[in-house]
Amino acid sequence: MKEIEVLNPAAFAYLMEKNLKSWSRAFFQEGKMCDAVENGLSESFNSVIRDARKKSIVTMLADIRLYWQVLLSGLNQFETKNMVDSYVVDLDKKTCTFRVWQLNRYGCVHSVATISFLNRDVGGYVDTMFNGAVYKNTYKYLIQGMNGSNMWPPADFIPPLPPMKKRILGAGSVNENGVDAESCGTKSVHEGQNGEGAQGVGAGNSGSKSVHEGQMDK
Repeated sequence: MKEIEVLNPAAFAYLMEKNLKSWSRAFFQEGKMCDAVENGLSESFNSVIRDARKKSIVTMLADIRLYWQVLLSGLNQFETKNMVDSYVVDLDKKTCTFRVWQLNRYGCVHSVATISFLNRDVGGYVDTMFNGAVYKNTYKYLIQGMNGSNMWPPADFIPPLPPMKKRILGAGSVNENGVDAESCGTKSVHEGQNGEGAQGVGAGNSGSKSVHEGQMDK
């Protein structure tokens, strides 16, 4: 806080006016099983009712109530719908036509809305795989420690050798200038051959030119 006061006194004064237990982890009450400082749930709810908040109070509350409306359609079967979509929830089979409940096995927004509508415990519809007892039973076996290789007992087997180095086809050595030496040597040979050929052609042309010039003088 002293650093904040030095950097921005106005921000320091604003923060000190707030309840420290609501935003500073240093003042959080122990035993709450959560150390996060966030308001994601409130932001999500505000984004949902953004259009409804622009209406009058009665209309706004009616829109919020209808955001997920639960209608009884059979024995433990319900139609959960909002102003756009509608899905069928079967509490006996623990299924929803949205199919998320069948995939994650702990519920979706439609199943939670239906269960909450009946004032039942949502946790009672979560698969037993997510129970604490199952989690503890899964990790009840200990992973025994192991000494380092310096304490391993010696063996009579021949120790493995490192793999042999193989030259990759088409990959030449690189000289100190970062140029492929093999390709550079090949290029020099071709340039030498081309140079000799060019000189030979030039000499032949020069000789032919002299013969023609002599004939013309005659």
